[in-house]
Amino acid sequence: MGISPSLEIAKRALIAQRLGLDATSGNIANVNTPGYSRRVPNFTEGEPLPSRNGFVGNGVLVSKLRTFREEFFDRQIRRSYSHLSTLETDDTIVQRLSVIFGEPGENSLNSIVSEFFNSFEDLTYKPTDVSLRQRTINIAQTMVLRFREIASQLQETRSQIYKDASDSVTQANKLIKEIANLNYKIASTKSKLEGDNQTLFDQRATKVEELSKLLDINITQGDYGTINVFANGINLVTGTNYNQLKLKETVDQVTQERTISLLKTDPSGKELATINLQNGKIFSLIEHYNSTFDDKDSSGKFSVATTLEKFFATLVNRVNSLAETGYGLDDSGASPPGRAIFTYVGNLSIASTSVNSQIVSDPRKLPISSNPNENGNALIAKQISAISNDNTFLDNQKPDDYLTNLIGQIGSLGEQISNLYTISKTANEQLLNQRESLIGVNLDEEAINLMKFQKAFEAASRVVTTTNDILATLVNLGR
Repeated sequence: MGISPSLEIAKRALIAQRLGLDATSGNIANVNTPGYSRRVPNFTEGEPLPSRNGFVGNGVLVSKLRTFREEFFDRQIRRSYSHLSTLETDDTIVQRLSVIFGEPGENSLNSIVSEFFNSFEDLTYKPTDVSLRQRTINIAQTMVLRFREIASQLQETRSQIYKDASDSVTQANKLIKEIANLNYKIASTKSKLEGDNQTLFDQRATKVEELSKLLDINITQGDYGTINVFANGINLVTGTNYNQLKLKETVDQVTQERTISLLKTDPSGKELATINLQNGKIFSLIEHYNSTFDDKDSSGKFSVATTLEKFFATLVNRVNSLAETGYGLDDSGASPPGRAIFTYVGNLSIASTSVNSQIVSDPRKLPISSNPNENGNALIAKQISAISNDNTFLDNQKPDDYLTNLIGQIGSLGEQISNLYTISKTANEQLLNQRESLIGVNLDEEAINLMKFQKAFEAASRVVTTTNDILATLVNLGR
């Protein structure tokens, strides 16, 4: 065996250890880079060379840079992110509900409704007292305004939910396009260099995880290192090709109920399929828009807006049905004037209802007497007051109990979501820690590797120097 193989072995060693130093340096530099997976060179022995004394080693080769990223952890973390994002969005929205209703508090809806019925009970003792009549009218106006304020805030929140959903769909479309572009780069790199560009793989994994927070997605492997992305079985990314998402609002022509859905479209915008999500931020936003805040909800799910409208309509109808049979202080006709306490334009709703302008301008017209010309008669006021204790008011509940249960449902839902969110967040952190222990950069370990590759590089350099000295000696001997 001559001098030349020794130099070749030393050269390969220098290249290999230098690559090890470069990989270690890259790991240290990216210790705080989100989504980065550490790289370690895979060393293999070169093909041995035959000699008079048998086969002699031919140095070291670097087969590839190994990464520690594993699809198992990535898949579990994507699922965890999707579920956690759903609960996080739910939690935020339910907290808004609690603020809107302001329970408990002096200005709570329950206390105002109770005060409204109590004011009629006070009138049963002094039905001719105009100041008490004015007080009842003022309380009625306050109650209507409070209902209207809550309904308005619910609709404002619903509009904000629609905007958030639209923004989330725009963000999802951007991520889908970026994933497809990274697929193209990965496939191009692999076909040209016959290897993996781990930087592109890490970038794509980060984009996919961001997308999983918005949608519940599944990933399958494609050709040349590409991946395919599906949402509930609907393909969004296939290799280097991709589709876009669209948020569509539909209005029922009969009930005027407005609902939104998520659609898959082609590049021209043609609608291809409806995507029924199970998890993710967009799923949560669509659910709350279509049920929780829908005042015409027909899904049968828990709808705060519909429940509130149902209570208000029952209250108005019950009070008006009694008031329309009553008389004011100055009514003397044989038949009651049919004067309602609440009036509305078009269909009965919170937004369209107000206190009758006739009784607002003249409290004497408040119809609380069951007969004309009986100023001491307050039977209608007594009957309206009795509604507060009617067990059959709505869904076999008293008004107070019905509102209490509504607020209780919101509170219970908020507590349940908060507990689930805490549990899911803990589980997500455990998964991230487990993956980080595998793919993350450990500075102590990298420091050891740095010294190891440095010493190996110095030793290979010494081999070059020694071989060069031997070669110089041989040259001098020949002179």
